[in-house]
Amino acid sequence: MDKKTCTIKKITILAFAGILLAFPANHALGIQITLPPDSQQQFGTSTVILPELQIPDFNPYVFYLEQPPVAIMGSPVVITLKAAGAQPFSYSTAEFSWYLDGILDQVQSGIGKSSFTFTPNRTSAYSIKVITKYSGTSDTQQTVVQAEDSSKFINSTLLEKFQILQQEDAEYRRQQEASQDQDILNPGKASLQASNPNPAPGETVNILFSSFAFDARRTPIQWYVNDKAYAQGIGLTDINVTMKGIGEPMRIRAIAYPTQNTPTEARLTLTPFSISLFWWAETESPFWYRGKNLPINRTAVRVTAFLPTSLDAQKKYIYTWSVNGTVQITASGYGKQTFIYIPRFAGIGEEIRVKVENLDKTISFSNSITLSPNEPEIHFCVFNPVSGCSKGNTLATTRAGDSIDIKANPFFFRKNALKNLRYSWDINGIPPPQQDSSRPWIVSIKTPESIQALLKVNVLAESTDGSRNASNSIDLDIR
Repeated sequence: MDKKTCTIKKITILAFAGILLAFPANHALGIQITLPPDSQQQFGTSTVILPELQIPDFNPYVFYLEQPPVAIMGSPVVITLKAAGAQPFSYSTAEFSWYLDGILDQVQSGIGKSSFTFTPNRTSAYSIKVITKYSGTSDTQQTVVQAEDSSKFINSTLLEKFQILQQEDAEYRRQQEASQDQDILNPGKASLQASNPNPAPGETVNILFSSFAFDARRTPIQWYVNDKAYAQGIGLTDINVTMKGIGEPMRIRAIAYPTQNTPTEARLTLTPFSISLFWWAETESPFWYRGKNLPINRTAVRVTAFLPTSLDAQKKYIYTWSVNGTVQITASGYGKQTFIYIPRFAGIGEEIRVKVENLDKTISFSNSITLSPNEPEIHFCVFNPVSGCSKGNTLATTRAGDSIDIKANPFFFRKNALKNLRYSWDINGIPPPQQDSSRPWIVSIKTPESIQALLKVNVLAESTDGSRNASNSIDLDIR
């Protein structure tokens, strides 16, 4: 493949491909970043000169991290890097470097090590980053894992919502099974209940037999899985079964033999499936920001449904997208696994749901996320031409007679808007007497000598078309 040599300013960020340029840390907004020694950072009169990069015309893979929705303190957490593409990704030859809270884990890093395991020892957020080197190029993915106490998780609203989503399509499967129950022995006298009616591939599910017509705990029960004898015993009212691959149904049958009643049978069919939803907002933040860019209203958000199958197999399903229950007809259809969502109202969450089905409707599962658009933000820091922003986003007390530079850091503006923002500053309602037009995001303040005062510094950052703006203020205590 031919390669183009381009400077960093000419790199086009592909939102879906997830190509991310990340640098180690210096100090800003509480997040440490360090520019490469052969680069100079553009602050004030200094200039950014980043090394030229060789990048391919197209990245054939989409990388993402698989992780549990919530981590439990004291229980191992497994993070796995996944790659989707037209050709299988060679995990065994790629080199993986795993970082936990910014520290390289040398034991779990290396060639072929695409998974990372750690055990949270506190209830807080953990930062995970992995750098993947393959075929002469590299990719960086990062995520945050929130660890919770087990008691809080069990009672959390998150778990309740998750269970509701898991059971939503159970009625469809029950209707399918009802049409096949005409030959069941003594139907209606017993039932089978799965601990998870919507299991994922490879998941172990508990199946419980119950009856109102007799005491199942004293009755011989014979179990069958996919028409093969599985287990039997007196009072054997439950078994554990492990799901197979995605879309492979598992037919479970139990026959009870009460002493003075006719044999009674119950059946259940489980089809494993798994849908993961990922989203990317078309917004941007300072290059050193390690968090996820949040969505804002009237700006596109790309939502993609990933299935644990090959990229070609994922395009053979029917995807039905809806927003707050309203089906998006033009965005739905065969192979349409990506949905472009435009938030309409700032601060109001909307449910994005996808139903995935095969052509004969024997597989039908859904998943959803709720996205709440934000407004662009401005955060301050004390700026130094040599070291950049000081750690933290709160300005401390300033001594009388000192000079101080305050930098406004814009977050979550529409992509490509940061470099064209207009900044308006005032101090106690009065514009500063001198403002450097080459760095309008910084205001320089010479504090009064031998006097105590309280200065209120305000800034308004506005996009050139006037469609987006953000403001903030900070009080300087001069002593």
